[in-house]
Formats: sequence, C-alpha cells, structure tokens
Amino acid sequence: MRTLSVTSLVIVTWLTLPLITNSQDAQPSDIICYACTYRTVASAVVGAHCNDPINSAVSANITCDSMCMKRTYKGGVEQIRRGCYSDLREPGPCETYYDKPVPGSDPPETVTQVCCQESYCNHGNIHTLGLVTLILTMFSILLVKWFG
Repeated sequence: MRTLSVTSLVIVTWLTLPLITNSQDAQPSDIICYACTYRTVASAVVGAHCNDPINSAVSANITCDSMCMKRTYKGGVEQIRRGCYSDLREPGPCETYYDKPVPGSDPPETVTQVCCQESYCNHGNIHTLGLVTLILTMFSILLVKWFG
C-alpha cells in the first residue's frame, strides 16, 4: 500500500497551495497585496509599520486585479511603497528593476521595483520562500521518508 511517489506528493502539494493561500473574499484572478508607504525625510518618519520588515499586523491590505509591487527609493528621501501596480496608472506591464537612477533627482536617487503575482508577496524580501510553501515541502519530504 506504499505506492505514494515523490512526484505525486509534489503535484498534490502544488495543487493545494492556492487553496490554502488565497483569501476567501478574492475573485480567482484577484490577489491581496500590502498597501502602505514608509517615508523618512531628515529625522521625520512616516509609516514606520511599512518599513522592512513590514509589520503585517497593522499594514493595510488591498485587492489587486493584476500584480503587487514594492518600490524602494534611496538617496534623498528614503521611501518604500507597497500596493497594486495598476494603481500607479503607468503604461505597460510591471517590470522588476534594481537601483535605476531617478532622472532629475537632487541629490541623486535610485529606485528599485519588484513585481509579483501572489497574495501578500510584496512583503520585505519578495525572493524568499513563503512559509506555507516551506511547510508543505517539508511535509512532502517527511511523507516520502515515512511511506516511501
């Protein structure tokens, strides 16, 4: 009766992942993104809960129809903005870029923008594995060891 294979466990894990991570109120094509702004000018700080790492307990959420984004400005005014890319009303698709110079900024500033398509993906470090993904992967490995 030990016919579970690694492939079938991985397939089941990835098929059930969207059921666990999606919000109940979201439409199938919608995603939930953090929506907040952190800004520091001289010694004044606004929106400290939005700084890295984000304080998800007090940060607002917004339903987006396409992509979440996180923009980080460095140089003159330090700023982090999280939200829906479509709310920026910029032409074209969301593109990820790093340390792009901001034209005409004085002092010189750079901007980094990271785009993503999963709920709550615009947190502090977008390139890390989500906790749910990590737990499901570990669970799959344990199942293979126990039953395989």
